[in-house]
Amino acid sequence: MKFSDRANIFSQVLNLSIFVYFSITLIRAGFLDVIGLLISGIGLLGSLVVSIIAAIEKLRE
Repeated sequence: MKFSDRANIFSQVLNLSIFVYFSITLIRAGFLDVIGLLISGIGLLGSLVVSIIAAIEKLRE
């Protein structure tokens, strides 16, 4: 696996972690819409899964 693949996956994991942290913080404060957060979270998680699958496919080639 190339460094760029690892960096891409790491950055997406970091983005998802930051999103989850701030989402939980703002939901507790009552500032955000839960449905909107779920849609955004699913998008971030889907992007991470696609990057991992792409990296695995590159390893198999």
